[in-house]
Amino acid sequence: MQPVRYNAPQAILLGLIFSIAIAAFFLIFRSEAAPLLGQFQHGMRMYALPPTFASIASFLLGMGIGSQVSLLWTNANRLRAVFRPNKGRVISALVLALVTPFSILIILPVTFLFSLLVILGHLADGRALPPESNWTLLTFGLVALPLAYVFASLIISGVRGRGIRVLLFAQVWLAIYSAVLLSSGFSTIDL
Repeated sequence: MQPVRYNAPQAILLGLIFSIAIAAFFLIFRSEAAPLLGQFQHGMRMYALPPTFASIASFLLGMGIGSQVSLLWTNANRLRAVFRPNKGRVISALVLALVTPFSILIILPVTFLFSLLVILGHLADGRALPPESNWTLLTFGLVALPLAYVFASLIISGVRGRGIRVLLFAQVWLAIYSAVLLSSGFSTIDL
């Protein structure tokens, strides 16, 4: 009989604990969940999330962290098998890393795939790369891809059902998007 590799009640409990802690940080200790970035590079003013949206984003982020911590905790005695590379884990990690949001444009996420397509467009036209492209590539290679591999490995090795896997990948994406929103806020366009 296979050991249990994903403990849903534990994930929910951990998710709620993380959600409350994150919401307390952003809503109590930081007035109005003020964004870290202040002003965006292109002169757009970044605004803090309203408390209602900050609470929802805190909940999504906390539940995503709770699920990953639960998967890590449940699979702690078999980490070598969990992180052993195979085709499914590598492809899943690459897809997750490419669609990972790392910035906000108004309220929409800017993903690494979008940024890489812009960089490839510049190279195809023979134009010089924008200065932020180096940071984009460095962040993708050193942060997004390794983290996506960890998340993909935990989900693929810890969950048997494909439907639940898809839901957990979506939860990871929403958690990352919520973290970006909480840290940077959103902008408005004056028409």
